[in-house]
Amino acid sequence: MMSKRLSAAERGYTLTEMLVVLAIVGILSLVAVPNFITMYRSSRLKTSMRTFTNDLRGARQRAVANYSMVRITFSPDAKPGSYEILESRDRGVAWTTLKTRTLENEVYFTATNIPDSVGSDSKPDLIFDRDGTAQVPGGVGTLEVKSDMKIPIPKYTVSVRTTGKVGAQ
Repeated sequence: MMSKRLSAAERGYTLTEMLVVLAIVGILSLVAVPNFITMYRSSRLKTSMRTFTNDLRGARQRAVANYSMVRITFSPDAKPGSYEILESRDRGVAWTTLKTRTLENEVYFTATNIPDSVGSDSKPDLIFDRDGTAQVPGGVGTLEVKSDMKIPIPKYTVSVRTTGKVGAQ
């Protein structure tokens, strides 16, 4: 078998060609990396909001299924993005902790129209009754899941109606 000899110009890449390719890769990285970081931070906030909304819906479902009261207590002072889910089978006399959760770092709550309905601990409480209704004065309670990160949408609003319906936007 005969082998074809390559000339010196056909043997590989020149240094100039390699530097041009590295420059193009560097420019693309400068554009792509900040966009990726922003997308990652946005997805963390959205995931926290979805987790929280699913926990609220699960609490309501548990209240109806177990014919009990389920309470969600927010702890804005201790840990800004933390909450507890508790259950009472004796109309709110004794509460058993079901779940304690803390959302992603840099994610926190603000509650509007959700009072401290149990005790005097000054923590906002949301209670789902045995029939699935929520104890929210004024018809709608809203919670904002927020972040101080520099992202396009820094907050989501989660609303809870007296009917027990949980919505997010």
